[in-house]
Amino acid sequence: MKKSELERQLKKDLEASAPLDFSAVWAKCDEGTEREEVPVKVPVFASADGEGRETRSNKALWLRVCALALAAALVVVFAIVAIFKNLGGDAKDPIPSFSSGSFVIDINPSVKVSYDENGVVTRAKGLNEDGEALLIGVTMVGKDYKNAANELFLRCVQLGYFSAAREDNAALVSATDENGNKDAAMTGALQKTFLEKFNEKNIRGVVITGVVNSALDQAAESYGMDTQKYSLVLSYLSLLDGLTDSERETMIKECAQESVKEIYKKIQEEETALKKAELETLETELSEMESLLFATIAERIEELLKRFSEKIEELYGESANESEEDRREELPNEGKAGWHENNVNQSKEERYEKWIEQLQKYSEQLEDAQKQGEAKRIVEEILATLALMQEEETDILLKAIIAVTQEAISQAYEAFDSIADSIRAKNLTAEEIIEKRLETFGDEEAGEEIDVEEWQKAHAEQFASDWYELKKSWIKERERDLDD
Repeated sequence: MKKSELERQLKKDLEASAPLDFSAVWAKCDEGTEREEVPVKVPVFASADGEGRETRSNKALWLRVCALALAAALVVVFAIVAIFKNLGGDAKDPIPSFSSGSFVIDINPSVKVSYDENGVVTRAKGLNEDGEALLIGVTMVGKDYKNAANELFLRCVQLGYFSAAREDNAALVSATDENGNKDAAMTGALQKTFLEKFNEKNIRGVVITGVVNSALDQAAESYGMDTQKYSLVLSYLSLLDGLTDSERETMIKECAQESVKEIYKKIQEEETALKKAELETLETELSEMESLLFATIAERIEELLKRFSEKIEELYGESANESEEDRREELPNEGKAGWHENNVNQSKEERYEKWIEQLQKYSEQLEDAQKQGEAKRIVEEILATLALMQEEETDILLKAIIAVTQEAISQAYEAFDSIADSIRAKNLTAEEIIEKRLETFGDEEAGEEIDVEEWQKAHAEQFASDWYELKKSWIKERERDLDD
């Protein structure tokens, strides 16, 4: 093949594999934008032959190489941009690497959240009653772990589990992979997220990643458990009364073979059983207190009826004697005074008769009110009537008797209502708990600016050591939160 034919063939093959369309490349890079044509400067060596003479074929080859290099560079740039855009990457906030697993946020409420290898939530479950309530109205699935943790934190603030007014705000965060091994990356990321939120809301809060208690370390190790799990087991055993040493030992060994999730389930079941037993006890006490309340009301009403009847007899007697005296002396002024006194006595008699009639009516209603559970209604009516009697009465002895009656009925009802309140609080549904907590804490303002990092350093060790003791004290706090 001649040299000229060889050059034509090479040119044809090159154009087929890399067409010289430099303008088209620029158009693709910046569509819709007018761009001034910029002449491409070709180096002399690229446009010259072996003897230094410029040739068209060498110049064209150089332009094609430049075009290919530019296109390849653009492809790489676009690919990098797309990757960072899709993953939300940021040079200042690198994306941590996870393996699928789950994390527990323990605040009492306690919540378990499962996530995939990208840190995206696949499931969320409350580990106790408060945890179930915390998740009502909250969507976790599909969110990345940080957004999920942020939402749980804010929910805890709204419901009063975290508060700027308290100094015992704390959370225990821990994560494990799908094989049950600790996930240090996720645990650290959660701790960082919660501390940032404490700082943002100016709440004195501590975030621990485990229970560290030297007094328990040796015992925990002897059962093949870490201190955190062993402390959780002890928390479970504290709910069980009457265990012998042998039974206790057996149960610890059984729990050592179980997962943390299974131990939480045991705790929830035992708390439910204890709550049921406590409710049964309270209902028995309430029934007894109700009987005492109505017996007190009946007794006090009977006493008042007796006193009012005696007073009427006394007034009738005074009125009769006074009228006889007026008639006997027949003095105009004295007769007038006697007439006035008689009218006063008649007025008192009418008032006492009206009260007697009202008290007798209440006395007749007591039995039906007790059967229908209307203690509050009838007590409020009786106390309102007694208050009116106390206001209108002038007789010192009778006023004292009315006051004693008011006090006795009020005290009996308060004792009754206190037990009824305890029963109502323990029977609250998760939705009712949320509603009451939102009413109480939903509008709480952020606290004054504080140094959360310093607070964490100062208190983390104490909270990590006494975690489950602190949780016991919080149970009572949670109940007081719901008191009216």
